Amino acid sequence: MSENGTHHIMPIVDAADVDRKRVIDQLGQSGIHSNHYPPVIDCRSTHSLSSAHAPKTEMFAERELTLPIDPGMEEQDVTTGR
Repeated sequence: MSENGTHHIMPIVDAADVDRKRVIDQLGQSGIHSNHYPPVIDCRSTHSLSSAHAPKTEMFAERELTLPIDPGMEEQDVTTGR
């Protein structure tokens, strides 16, 4: 992988019954960095919407995580997470 970090991310959405924290922990143990983002209504740029109720947005944010994907990844990067 690039020494400058990933250049792209691949968002995935877990099934409703999947423990996202456990998935993130297991990925990390395999050397795969993953991330997740807050609902857009909680972001600073949309602070005025913070009292809004957006159940679909909140559900998506609870289940989505991102995985690194880079055009320079080798087969070994994909299979081992390193």
